[in-house]
Amino acid sequence: MTVPSVGTTPTTNTANASGSSSSSTSTSSAVNKLSADFNNFLTLLTTQLKNQDPLSPMDSTQFTAQLVAFTGVEQQINTNSKLDSLISVDKATQLTAAANFIGDTVEAPSSQVNVNADGTASQIGYTLPNTASAVTLTVTDSSGNVVSSGNAPANSGANVVSFSPVNQTTGKALAAGAYTVSIQALDQSGNPISNITTSIVGAVTNVTTNATNGTELSIGAVTVPLSSVTSVNKASSSNNTSNTGA
Repeated sequence: MTVPSVGTTPTTNTANASGSSSSSTSTSSAVNKLSADFNNFLTLLTTQLKNQDPLSPMDSTQFTAQLVAFTGVEQQINTNSKLDSLISVDKATQLTAAANFIGDTVEAPSSQVNVNADGTASQIGYTLPNTASAVTLTVTDSSGNVVSSGNAPANSGANVVSFSPVNQTTGKALAAGAYTVSIQALDQSGNPISNITTSIVGAVTNVTTNATNGTELSIGAVTVPLSSVTSVNKASSSNNTSNTGA
């Protein structure tokens, strides 16, 4: 799907390193605990050897097994530490690669639409499982107040409509930020259509990464996971999109 580019100002960003920091702290704590336990074990072993009965020496096999166990745990902790380092490098690589999306128009599943400070807005995408007899697109603010509502195309499959960021009640331009989108549709028999999916279509303005969702793309105030992006358009050519009063 080719969509026009939405005018936004690209911004730079830095990675969120909280996940890597937490993992490194956990590994360091494990190493410190193992070191303390190992030192206690050696102290106990030395004391036992000093005070053992020469006529009935202690079984050295048990000591050897414990030493092997400690060594195995130490190696595993070292392995985890190296994995943490590799993960940090991989996240940085992903972030650098994702930065190439800044300025590109992408589409991703979302129930929100973004309004920019310059009075422009992202587009709204939705998919109908069947051709509808009527479709109503409603946009609400963060308080649940309806700011815009109107008819939208009823074509089966993917639809993309432009959004005019104006409060239909007051006639004033909407403040910049994220607004919630909902679609209500009726089939040819007048029954409600379910399984309607919505998406946001707009220019990427920022890229971030975190331990929970990985790399994310920001379309103004709306954030979507990079893994959920369904299309990317670097071209500025326009396509056949429909306008709605919503």
